[in-house]
Amino acid sequence: MKEIIEKEPLPADKSTYVQEQPSLGELYLAGPVLPISSPSFYRNAARRPAFAALVFFVLFSLVVTVLQTVRVTADFGDARQAIDDAFASGEIPEVIVEDGVATVYAPQPYVAVDDGYSLIVLDTTGVYTGRELLDGGYESGLILTRDTVYSFDDDGRFQQTSLRELNLLLPMIHFNAALLKRFIDLAQGFVFGGLFFWHVVLGPLYITLLGLGVWAVASMAKKNISFNAVLVTGFYAAIPAMYAEYLMGQIDADVFLLFTLLLLIIWTVGLVAGVGTRRAGDWLRGERTLRAWRAVIGLPMLVIFALDVIYDWDRGPLIVWVSAAVTVATLVIVGYFTGMQREEKVGPEKVLPQS
Repeated sequence: MKEIIEKEPLPADKSTYVQEQPSLGELYLAGPVLPISSPSFYRNAARRPAFAALVFFVLFSLVVTVLQTVRVTADFGDARQAIDDAFASGEIPEVIVEDGVATVYAPQPYVAVDDGYSLIVLDTTGVYTGRELLDGGYESGLILTRDTVYSFDDDGRFQQTSLRELNLLLPMIHFNAALLKRFIDLAQGFVFGGLFFWHVVLGPLYITLLGLGVWAVASMAKKNISFNAVLVTGFYAAIPAMYAEYLMGQIDADVFLLFTLLLLIIWTVGLVAGVGTRRAGDWLRGERTLRAWRAVIGLPMLVIFALDVIYDWDRGPLIVWVSAAVTVATLVIVGYFTGMQREEKVGPEKVLPQS
C-alpha cells in the first residue's frame, strides 16, 4: 500500500508567486482606460475568452453610437425650432391636398425659390401653368397648381402628376410643421440605425477578419499563439485606436485607413505585452497585477471626450488634446511607480519563473 504524503502548504512569504487573476468586472471597468498604457491589462485580458472581449467592445461601441446620436439629435432640435418659426412667420405656407385639389394658406403666387437655376412655386390661382420650368431654362424645380404638380429634375426629366392620383395613395396630404418634424424623427432613427450598424455590427466583424491576418503573422513570430488571444487583444486595442483617431480628426489630420494603421500598431504592442515571453523587470512583458483602480485617472478625459462629441464648444480640440496628454502621462507615471513598489515588496527572489 502506497503511503499518501500530503503536500506542505506554501509559506505565507511565497504567496506572491501566484498571479491574482482579475475578475471580468474589473476588466470591463478598466477597459475604457487601461488599454491606453497598461501592458498588464493585455496580459490579463488575453487569458479570457474572446466572447467576453466581444461583449465589452459591443457595449463600448453602443455608448459611442448613443453619444453621436445625441449630437445629431441636438442638431435636429435646432431644425425643429427653425421649422416652427418658419411656419409661424409665414415663411413656409401650410398646404392641404384633398379630393385632388390643393389649398395654399399664403398670398399667391408663392415663389419659394427662383435663382435662375431652380424654381419652386405654389400657385392655385392659375398664374403659373408648369410650362415655366421648361420655358425659363431652369435646371430643376417644382410648381404646384390647383390640381397638378409639375417637376423638373437635374437629369432633364419633366413630370406632370395629377393631385387626384396622389390622393388615391394618401386621401389627405397635410403639409405643415408637424409633417416636417415627423420626417426629422424618421431621419433621426435612420441616423441611429446607421451608426449602430457601423459601430456595433461592422466593427466587430472588421476586427475579426483583420485578426485572421494578424494571427497568421503572429504565428510566425511565436508558435502556438491562440487566435483567442489575438482576437481579445484586437478588441481591446481598438479602444485606444478610436481615441487616437478622434484626436487626429480634431486637428484635421485624418487620413485614409488611419484607424486601421493605429489599430495594427497598438495591436502589435498589445500582443507583445499580452502573450510575449515574460522577462523579469521588463515593463512591457513583465507579470504585474492589473490594478484596475487606475482607470479612475481616465474618467475626466472620458467625460471631456463625451461632452466634445455632444457639444460644439470653443477650443474643443485644444481641450481634448490637453486632457488626453495629461491622462496618458499620469497613467504612465502611476503605472511605473506602483510597479516599482510591487517589485520592492516582492523582492528579486520572488519573481515569477520565466516561460
